[in-house]
Amino acid sequence: MITGKGSWAIAPVAALAFAVVFVVSWAVLPPESAIRLYDQGGFSPVEIATLPLFALIIPLVWLCCPFEGSRRRRIVLQLCVTALALFALAKETDFHIAIMRYFYPDTVNFKGTPFKMKFLTKSAFPFGAKAIVLVYFGTLFGIAAFAIARYFKPLLRGFFKLHPVCWSVAFMGGSGVLVQICDRLPAMIRKAQLLDPALMDKQTGSVAALLKIFEEGTEAALASFALLAILQAYLVYNTPSPKEELRI
Repeated sequence: MITGKGSWAIAPVAALAFAVVFVVSWAVLPPESAIRLYDQGGFSPVEIATLPLFALIIPLVWLCCPFEGSRRRRIVLQLCVTALALFALAKETDFHIAIMRYFYPDTVNFKGTPFKMKFLTKSAFPFGAKAIVLVYFGTLFGIAAFAIARYFKPLLRGFFKLHPVCWSVAFMGGSGVLVQICDRLPAMIRKAQLLDPALMDKQTGSVAALLKIFEEGTEAALASFALLAILQAYLVYNTPSPKEELRI
């Protein structure tokens, strides 16, 4: 039972299992094969498998509402979760880049992605393109800031009380941080020349392969923890027999 005694441990055990799979993949496969398994610009087996996990969040949060309160409050929170899932899907498929490329084809031709904060500070780019990026970041960070402000204290309190939902949410958040670290770290290592360039080669480097495995694989883990948290919260708060002892 995902809300039974000891269910707080589901998330850390799952995280350990994911990590073992990632390390084994890195250990048994040549770097180029491991990279192809996890990253092919959205078409690798792992990337394709991640898409339905994020997509499933949307119907699940509406069918199994994890929130308490009035109908209006629950709908607003469900819309926030839906928006975050759509952002995740857009990132996985580069749909936001495709939108920008459609409206501003010349703007997206520069190296890198326009969906970075420094894009907003450069006068060379058109205002409309900056507006798209601003709305993207404003919505994303606005929802994230609201969630942190509203739920940080109860989540922290529940974490130390071994509340299963809080542990799942904690590992979901930790997964998001790890994805960003693994995404940024290769460029930082290359720029600082901390390792042999052969180890950091994007196609054949063993360290580059390990970081790519953890980046792409942890995105699947993040979606899995989100699904787990939604189901656990629904069972705790909104089933015909809610678990009163687990209320925070």
